[in-house]
Amino acid sequence: IKRMILDGDNEKASRYLSKFALMIRMTLNHSKDIFVTLDENIEYLKAYLEMEQLRFDDSFSYTIFTSAEIDASETSFPSLMIQPLVENAIWHGLLPARHDKKIMIRFTQCQNTITCLIEDNGIGIRESEKLKKMNGAIHHSLGLENLKKRIKIMNEKYDTDCTLEIVDLKDVEKNKKGTRVTLQFNIINT
Repeated sequence: IKRMILDGDNEKASRYLSKFALMIRMTLNHSKDIFVTLDENIEYLKAYLEMEQLRFDDSFSYTIFTSAEIDASETSFPSLMIQPLVENAIWHGLLPARHDKKIMIRFTQCQNTITCLIEDNGIGIRESEKLKKMNGAIHHSLGLENLKKRIKIMNEKYDTDCTLEIVDLKDVEKNKKGTRVTLQFNIINT
């Protein structure tokens, strides 16, 4: 916001500040609950993604897809779990990339399991780690560490059988770039 104001882009700074205030309100609301609806999670993600698009001059695009078998207004979903994964995709995968940057978030259901797939076409997790080492950055992902702790607690307390998998897309297909994150868990009846 400060940079936008110093650059004289007051309208952009005002829009960003409005989106940031919305994110703060939503974060406070979501932090009170362990589970919120998938609709609420998607609303939160859209607010976050719009804020980041404004911040980074629309340098990336995104799509959010929810399969037809999911009733997003009734499906309970862990609060504040997807945003840190999307943030990692943007900051560590997409921003260093030099091509058409995209992120796709997909929610599906198969029997009693909900899957959230986050896929970007950025530089990939291995390349990102290499860049951090080359730049001498000793980055410790607190968001990912906290997420793993939450998964452990959810599995112990709510029997969600929650799993998190992070794959460099080069390991899936030789000429593919980017990262795929898969978060799966049993449907939660709250």
